[in-house]
Amino acid sequence: MLGKPAKGAVSDLATGGTDEFLDEAFVKRFLTSYLNYSPTDVDDHWAGSLNMMTRNLRAYRLKAMGDDDTRGKIDDGQVQSVFHLREIDAVSGEPLTYLIYGVKDVHHLSNGNETTDHFVNEYRVRLIADKRSDVNPDGLWIADYSERPIDGERRDRILNAPDATLESDAVQNKGGQRWKPRS
Repeated sequence: MLGKPAKGAVSDLATGGTDEFLDEAFVKRFLTSYLNYSPTDVDDHWAGSLNMMTRNLRAYRLKAMGDDDTRGKIDDGQVQSVFHLREIDAVSGEPLTYLIYGVKDVHHLSNGNETTDHFVNEYRVRLIADKRSDVNPDGLWIADYSERPIDGERRDRILNAPDATLESDAVQNKGGQRWKPRS
């Protein structure tokens, strides 16, 4: 049949969240945009990542940022954040939920001195599938996002681990991606 499918046809009901590789790539794209920024590009990065969130999560995050004056602090301290992905794993028994381990290097100025803090965190991201559309071609939304610091030996191991990078000669992981640590 040529032309547009009839309303309600299978192609019209296609939803996201059915391909583990694409789901994980969506999470990585979100974290890369949300956690990598400088005063000159933070608005663009956060606009993109906030638009990947559900409306209620976006409203919550925007209110928290406003209450904390997060954007003003980034400008005042010339804050730059660089995220290093170390591990990403799907949570068993929780569809579309991922645990991500990484290091966020935050550079900032205080009294003319630059300081770099290394935040070793566990990030938890839960997706929700939706119909694919022009507005949301991935058919996914970030439904929940949280981060918590990691301490002790686990922190040291993650801090000292190399970044995970996509490589053609790497071993395939559980999600189908071919990731290996940088050498």
